[in-house]
Amino acid sequence: MKNSDLKHVDQLITDEQFRSVIHSLADNQPIPDQIVASYSQYSREDLEFAKELIRASKEEQESIDYGNKDKIWGSIEVATTQFDLDREVSETNLTVHKTQTIWKRAMMVAAVFIGLVCVSIWFTMDQAHLNEQSGPVSELVTKANPSGQKSRITLPDGSIAHLNAESELVYDRNFTGDQRKLYLKKGEAYFEVSKNREKPFVVIANNISVTALGTEFNVNAFDEGLKVALVEGSVMVSNTSNNDQVIMNPTEILEFDPVANGLKIISGSAQDLADWKDQILHFNDTPIDEALGILSRWYAVEILLENTAPKDLTVSGKFNNSSLELVLNNLSYSLDFEYVMNNKDIKIKFKK
Repeated sequence: MKNSDLKHVDQLITDEQFRSVIHSLADNQPIPDQIVASYSQYSREDLEFAKELIRASKEEQESIDYGNKDKIWGSIEVATTQFDLDREVSETNLTVHKTQTIWKRAMMVAAVFIGLVCVSIWFTMDQAHLNEQSGPVSELVTKANPSGQKSRITLPDGSIAHLNAESELVYDRNFTGDQRKLYLKKGEAYFEVSKNREKPFVVIANNISVTALGTEFNVNAFDEGLKVALVEGSVMVSNTSNNDQVIMNPTEILEFDPVANGLKIISGSAQDLADWKDQILHFNDTPIDEALGILSRWYAVEILLENTAPKDLTVSGKFNNSSLELVLNNLSYSLDFEYVMNNKDIKIKFKK
């Protein structure tokens, strides 16, 4: 392997975003095509070789004496010397089988890079110890909205979070650690993510992890299930309970089914699902119970049905920064119901 190739592999194994993706892959699972595309400056061979080194380094970490730098560097020197000797033998002994030589070289290079990874890990741990003494202390921030209120939050890295009504978001004030991790405790949020390959942006909700690669996406976790709408860029969605993973393309919508404990891409408009942040209310064949729940949350009102709604009744329509009265007037005409509004209490009665 040429020095330029080794430099590429070195860059990959120290790329936190790439390492995070590799650690999330199942055994023998190839690198997804979308990840390969996002690292198009590297060859497929570089990516696969870096993957094997990262996996090998993970297995080796348990037996490493992180406090002994000299021992680690000694191992690297021995591995490098052996690699040079092997190269000389392969150049003079023409009877050595080509594949055997390649295998030996790969093993020697692997040893070198595992050593480098070990030193990197040692340095990180040592630096973390110093940070405990002098660095920023992790401090959790909680942002929560009541019904009828939405907010725009500037995150520590400059990313923007739009938080919907009846929603709660928790994150580290300084984004300490190797990830920009946020927890959507309930509700819905739209994220405009600042690009940083060295520090993945991860949103966790309902045991589902959404890892952004520099993008804009919406996460709806009002119910036990979850919906992710990708407007721009790419995200990797992971089910933390069974390691199921899906890499989404722009405009796609992904749904988590809590009963089946599975992830699937569904039809629909990703932009429509994200338009709430611009005060646009969308209904697209929305079941009546769900639609009334959205109105209750959106306008901070209590809605009571005085009789049973017709079976399989759905709501469709788009309202741009509209008043509650305007919305109810339109819906009452199309759905054939009467309503009475008394401050924050609304009673609805269907005519049929």
